Amino acid sequence: MQLSIALLRANLKNVRMLLLTLFFPLFLLFTFWISTRWDDPSEFDLMKYMFPAIVAISVMLTGQMLATRLNSWREQNIFQRLTLTSIDISNIMLGMAFTQIIMGIIQGLAILIIGVVLLQININLVSFFLLLGVIIVTGMAFTAYGTFIATITKRSEITGYVFFFSLLPLYFLASFPTEMLPPSIQLILPWLPTWMSIELIDSAIYAQSFPSNGFLMIIGLVIYIGVFVLISIRFFNWED
Repeated sequence: MQLSIALLRANLKNVRMLLLTLFFPLFLLFTFWISTRWDDPSEFDLMKYMFPAIVAISVMLTGQMLATRLNSWREQNIFQRLTLTSIDISNIMLGMAFTQIIMGIIQGLAILIIGVVLLQININLVSFFLLLGVIIVTGMAFTAYGTFIATITKRSEITGYVFFFSLLPLYFLASFPTEMLPPSIQLILPWLPTWMSIELIDSAIYAQSFPSNGFLMIIGLVIYIGVFVLISIRFFNWED
């Protein structure tokens, strides 16, 4: 917890990194808002359709920072130094992950507030707590994905790029209307963690409830968390 608090303070003080992490979701938010602002109200509201996906990506991208930090610390032999102390390395890993989950919650709620102001979406108490729960699980899933990416990339200078460009196609596949996609893609769509998170956020915002298969989506995200964590524990090399 002490490590998590220290890292959280450092992250919040690093305004440049915060703005870089928020740039992509904010760019999407304002792009869709400006391009659809003067649309006919009777037409399909693309902005409101895309809003849950924009909230989701703001949470997902926090895993990128963890992935880069893990490999950076390994290259600087920080983990090797920590093994000389009484601190268990697994506790260090948990502290780093917990920090990024908190950052995901902060960023997701920040985008949510901006979107509510722009779109005047009604968020009641039930919606808020459902959203908070989904954001926490999404943050855990993509933080775990960040540890997986750090495990398979090794070098910090490419880790962030691999995370971002591997996430991007999964994100866009899950963001747009299912009818626009080929039948073969539609079959695999419900198995993607990005789709599960976006569908849960969408339902929490607009229906104030989980979808009928929402419990299965939560289980699916938890399974992804377990798989990514187990692979990272087994194969991540603490030494450079």
